[in-house]
Amino acid sequence: MTETAPETTDNAEAPGGEENAVTEVTEQATDWRADLPDELRSHPTIQKFTTKEGIAKSYVNLESMLGADKVPIPKGDEGWDAFYKAGGRPDEPTGYELAPPDGLPEGFYNPDSAEWFRGVAHEAGLNKTQAQKLHNEFVAAMAAGVEESASETDKARTEAEAALRKEWGSAFEARLQAAQDIVTELGGEDFAARLEATGLGNDPAMVKVFAQVAEALKGDGALVGTGGGMESTATIDAQISEYRVSNKEALFEKLHPDHMRAVDGLRALYEKRHPE
Repeated sequence: MTETAPETTDNAEAPGGEENAVTEVTEQATDWRADLPDELRSHPTIQKFTTKEGIAKSYVNLESMLGADKVPIPKGDEGWDAFYKAGGRPDEPTGYELAPPDGLPEGFYNPDSAEWFRGVAHEAGLNKTQAQKLHNEFVAAMAAGVEESASETDKARTEAEAALRKEWGSAFEARLQAAQDIVTELGGEDFAARLEATGLGNDPAMVKVFAQVAEALKGDGALVGTGGGMESTATIDAQISEYRVSNKEALFEKLHPDHMRAVDGLRALYEKRHPE
């Protein structure tokens, strides 16, 4: 008996067709992106998330990062150069338009120092505002230091002069001039200027040494000033001692007829010795 093959129709499905259709429907049903518009569903960023939970976690993390104050750290010289440029650093040091601050002493500001500062500021990555601010503060601090130093020098000079005037009395001007002359004579103008610049020229000990050198080399002639002959303190001290001895009775006996004259004479010697 001959078997005949089962009849087929055009509507018959191929083997496995039903299974493939079910799988496709299932995948569409489980794909969370199925309800998105085409332009979103096909976007590469969306494609990498397979679940709703995945994109939700990513969004939470993104919110956390956006809410934090974070600046990425540049890497390498090129990264830092880009960072500085973004912050406003000029391309070259000459891009800094620096101007000296107001109130500086005349002649204090040196343009060469500004050129040096431009190079340092550019190397440090400063923008124009930062460079000008730092430049102004630096120059002002330097000027204040110079003024303070000058003030201290003037104070030291005044104190030194007062000390020497007290010690030398009426011979102060002559001894000071003699010390200055011997400094110039032995060391020259450059040496005298160096003493003045370092403050040693105002040191009482230094002035006394040169006054003694002048007296040793030139004798009493070194103590002759422009106002005429000026006696040394040693000479005046000797005069006082001699006067006290020769006028002893008149000085210490108030009823002595020459008492007032003797007192006035001694007072004149002391004023000569201590004019201050």
